[in-house]
Amino acid sequence: MGHVLEVDNVVKQYGKSKKDSGAATLALAGVSFFVDAGEFVAIMGPSGSGKSTLLNCISTIDAPTSGSIRVAGRDVTKMRGGELAKFRRDQLGFIFQDSNLLDTLTVRENISLALTIQKKPTSEIPLMDEAGHCGDFGAISLPNLGRPKTTRRSSARGHHEAKPHFGR
Repeated sequence: MGHVLEVDNVVKQYGKSKKDSGAATLALAGVSFFVDAGEFVAIMGPSGSGKSTLLNCISTIDAPTSGSIRVAGRDVTKMRGGELAKFRRDQLGFIFQDSNLLDTLTVRENISLALTIQKKPTSEIPLMDEAGHCGDFGAISLPNLGRPKTTRRSSARGHHEAKPHFGR
């Protein structure tokens, strides 16, 4: 089985375009590594060392200036438009530091929205029971807030520990 992630000589440079006469900033300078199935990887470094830039490039949120990134054997640096959008939707999962849920929806409604965008049939969108179990998503909890089935994300505003937690 091949690598699940291959990062090969990735460079990311900001600035120094035709519009920008200032100095260029080199955020990534030829980063290379691979990850095999089942491995656990931590990316660590001081502030400003390029951790977020690297993750943004791997996740296709940003594009590297040069180099290649292969996810499950597919070179994401060559994808454009609809192909890239479909790859993001079907193959990638994002867990942001801030959960990025829609404040006006319940946790279940946020999950249902994501599945609806994927064109899942209504019959495949899991129902959430009173204990907070939601089909294959497992248990969902909202610490210090109550039931995820009825609690809206906006209720959590200002409560750092009130972000939804998902467990399988």
